Amino acid sequence: TYCYPLTDEHGNMTAVVTADILLDYITEFLDIDYFNHAYACMVSRKGTFISQTEEGIDFEDNFFELAKESGHPELIEVAQEMMDGKSGMKEWKSPVLGDSYIFFMPLQHMGWSTAIVCEASELFKNYYRSALVLLVLFICMLVLLSLLLRRSVHRLIAPLTKFTQAADEVARGNLQAILPI
Repeated sequence: TYCYPLTDEHGNMTAVVTADILLDYITEFLDIDYFNHAYACMVSRKGTFISQTEEGIDFEDNFFELAKESGHPELIEVAQEMMDGKSGMKEWKSPVLGDSYIFFMPLQHMGWSTAIVCEASELFKNYYRSALVLLVLFICMLVLLSLLLRRSVHRLIAPLTKFTQAADEVARGNLQAILPI
């Protein structure tokens, strides 16, 4: 349940607007289909898990306490920054995914924060694929450029080659050899 007070022009509370959202709905919202190896969570201002997609985390757990227990300084730093309402990204070694990145940001009006942990190789797989395609294109362009340069150079020196052959004929004593123009 989310509550927001409405006040009049003098600052007196006149009403309270509330909205209820099922935690299952938030969990479905956090479920990341784009990556095969990623999970997400949403925590309150005090660090209590509101929703999460990773198995084995209890809603009674506190993110900050779990970060302290993990012994990972970067995760403790992320937890502190999330509690302070900051956003950012950290590289860390997730016990579930291995080399990973954790992205986090606050949900301004609610005071909650959300975090996504994604395996590094999964995060950069499209980058690596694009880099490979660019490398292949670069090599193809170099081969094509080499062929074009070879043909251009051959065309440029063809008259000189003909003149050299004619000069060789004259040098061998054939004074009747025709010199190219």
